[in-house]
Amino acid sequence: MEILNGSLEQIQVHLLEQHVCGCSNINIFQYSMVLFWQNNLKEDLWLSRSLFIVGGQLLVCIEDLEQFGPTELASSNYFSLDSSCAIVNISEMVIDTLDGLCVTLALNCTSELRPVQKECTVKDAAVIKKGPVSGPVMWKLKWFSEGSLFKFVALLKAIHAQATSSSSLLVKYIS
Repeated sequence: MEILNGSLEQIQVHLLEQHVCGCSNINIFQYSMVLFWQNNLKEDLWLSRSLFIVGGQLLVCIEDLEQFGPTELASSNYFSLDSSCAIVNISEMVIDTLDGLCVTLALNCTSELRPVQKECTVKDAAVIKKGPVSGPVMWKLKWFSEGSLFKFVALLKAIHAQATSSSSLLVKYIS
């Protein structure tokens, strides 16, 4: 497999395309490792996750770093989809620099993944729930770098503004 001889970034993009999106040539605007928490889980756990901004979607993926090696990649599920949300379904973003570079997102709808391109499918369709959620869903993301956090905020605001003309994204800062 030729892609396995590429850079680490090329291999990871290929694996995301193959294992989550089901297509090639997707536009990834940001990829970051984060700690992820959501209020609809039974336990109060912070989980290590990979966050992608792909088109108008946020993808939160489980990245099995233990499988990362050239012989295992072709058949493994290196990435699997944990949660997803269309950026237009985010109603509020709270940036908290007191709590260690933390962002809280209030979601109107969660796990609604539209294909990035018309020919794309989602490999992990079984984990996708569509439609409005009962009660508020909150995601918290803890960032490891301030630069990645600020890039995320700028991208989210820009994509949300471009996608919605009727409602703006409410952004609050706590510092």
